[in-house]
Amino acid sequence: MESELLGIGRLASLSGLSISALRFYDAAEVLVPASVDPASGYRRYRPDQVRVARLIAQLRRAGLPVPEIRAAVRAPEVAGPILDRHLAQLELRLDDARRQLSIARSLLTMEDRPMFTLQLPAADLLAGLLDIRFAVSTNPELPMLGGVLFDVDADRLRLVATDRYRMACSSVTASGLTGEPAELLLPVELVDRLIEALAGAGSDAGVTLSSAAGEVGFRCGDSDISGRELPHEFPAYRPWQAEPAQSSAQRVPVDVPALRSALATAPTEERVRDSDGVGYRLSLLAVGPDGLRVADDGPIGVNREFLLQALEAGRGDQLTLELDSPAGPLTFRNPERAGSLSILMPVRLD
Repeated sequence: MESELLGIGRLASLSGLSISALRFYDAAEVLVPASVDPASGYRRYRPDQVRVARLIAQLRRAGLPVPEIRAAVRAPEVAGPILDRHLAQLELRLDDARRQLSIARSLLTMEDRPMFTLQLPAADLLAGLLDIRFAVSTNPELPMLGGVLFDVDADRLRLVATDRYRMACSSVTASGLTGEPAELLLPVELVDRLIEALAGAGSDAGVTLSSAAGEVGFRCGDSDISGRELPHEFPAYRPWQAEPAQSSAQRVPVDVPALRSALATAPTEERVRDSDGVGYRLSLLAVGPDGLRVADDGPIGVNREFLLQALEAGRGDQLTLELDSPAGPLTFRNPERAGSLSILMPVRLD
């Protein structure tokens, strides 16, 4: 039997994976050798593992993350949805790249960013800004996160904010775009002035958004709010925002009033973030037959305040949680509000 096993070098030549890659996938428990020499550490593989190694090589070339490669190899019956979701994410990134290149071409052919104007309902813009304002970063070392992204399309304005620990997205119906689609990163001080002005506008009021040469203006009734864009590049967000038609993520119902009530009385643990020394309260969650619940021994750890803010931003009593694993991001969506979501990074419990 030992003579039938393949050495690691032979498997590398048959599969297209390098020896170092095979060692890596062994450590990651994706492709474990049939035997390992206790003295030399030399790995040997069964002949039927050649096919698995070739599959891993293909998935690797397609850019599939290691956890998803592991899942596809271990349970081929779930590989279809995993590949469908990855393909959808690649297509979204390609669409985003096309959009960015289109904007870049406009900038290459003009000295300044081309002027545009856009019409928005004041009440919807205010609601959208309030939905995402909580996620703006206050870290001065991350200036690219210290504002709100206004992603302008012909019929929609997407609002995005993130501080690395959570991300919030909202969508506002728009009309009357003159000029090309664009992305504007606006400082939080300007956004706060805009929120204050919109709060005093009538329910049927409209807003005109205009931008030229880095200057951005909002006109709502007699109010004029203006400022300059931030000179930073906001992180790519569209692959996170879109909801794939097929996904391996678990979809969990969230009874918001019940969860809020449980969080109000459940014990918490005082924690301090390693990255910035900020203290917070840790809550533990679990997924049960009835949906997401608070649990003293739950496998999912979250910042309690961040979770409450995400639930508030959902603006509904019934939300949907998308969850790949207890260590993966928690994505909260309101099924009645397409394009709006809150993503919350879990806290490591080990």
